[in-house]
Amino acid sequence: MSKMRMSVIYLNYLGMSVTRHKVYKMMLSLVSFAVSLLVSYRCYGFSNNGIRKLSILSHNNNHHHHHHVISTTTTTIRMQDDDTNTMAKLPLKIAVAGAGVGGVYLGYALAQKGFDVTVYEKSAKFSRFGGPIQLASNALSCVNALSPDLFAQIMARFTFTGTRKCGIKDGMRNSWYSIFNAIKDLAEWNTLPYTGVIDRPDLQEILLRNMKEGAVINSMSIQKYTEREDGKVDLLFENGQEEKGFDVLVGADGIWSTVRSQMWNEPKEKPGTCTYSGYTLFAAETIMDPKSEFFKEDGYFDAGYKVYIGEGKYFVTSDVGSGRIQWYAFLALPPGTKARVSNVNFLKDQFDGNILIE
Repeated sequence: MSKMRMSVIYLNYLGMSVTRHKVYKMMLSLVSFAVSLLVSYRCYGFSNNGIRKLSILSHNNNHHHHHHVISTTTTTIRMQDDDTNTMAKLPLKIAVAGAGVGGVYLGYALAQKGFDVTVYEKSAKFSRFGGPIQLASNALSCVNALSPDLFAQIMARFTFTGTRKCGIKDGMRNSWYSIFNAIKDLAEWNTLPYTGVIDRPDLQEILLRNMKEGAVINSMSIQKYTEREDGKVDLLFENGQEEKGFDVLVGADGIWSTVRSQMWNEPKEKPGTCTYSGYTLFAAETIMDPKSEFFKEDGYFDAGYKVYIGEGKYFVTSDVGSGRIQWYAFLALPPGTKARVSNVNFLKDQFDGNILIE
């Protein structure tokens, strides 16, 4: 019987190199896909030495397209190809690079399934950073299916937006182009949780609190990985420390991923292979004056989020709980046009003084 050769995986956060806020709308769905990939999904491609590499690019439900099927029992993993049948004892030893929301949730999910998981984070300690994240119905249903207790903890800090009117508006006339009724309807038709938002630091705090002691290690930035002939993966960290013998390495280390740069032979120096999308993004939160027009029809209590479309620009507002509004301003600007005396005055000028800044 040949030895089972496992994988180096990179979680490709779709849209990360374009507009980072889109990442979080897809992250939990992608992480759930990664879990299902390891537990019950097919495999992609081979490297020259036969060690299987996986790069998660999209969710495709055609499980049998490549004729590689992974199935599990409580004690074994069985991988079947057209001409092979190999088994390995659980638990597989898995390393996850990056303890952001995606990496920690993946570590938690794999641990729940019986895998031996360690998450390595380059920062020395965790601090509250980042704004609210939208979690769609499908992502929430994945969390609930994995752990109703974790789901309940998230719900305790959650703000629902999918129960209200959401859609696209004419930025000049303030009239609706399109209302996304499907956000609410599909959740109700399929008995799924409603879409909503949670502060990223709150979500990360909940996830870290639910990890086993010692499963997340700080100050461990991966310098490189080595794929051995026996299918194992060894890690070398920037501090000179080595950890060896992993069955799987998952790169969840963000836009400047060391794992991805080595996997695809990309330059490590910024901007790497990232390209400018053509839009510059400004984002912030504000607490509205109760007398503001924003609380009138289709305002704070009636609408979950609104996208105002204009020429070469668009503006997004969303209720993010506790009386707060998160907003994004997207402007079609040439690359490198970052320097300005005041972003506030610049945005006021771009949006004719009607921007949501007090």
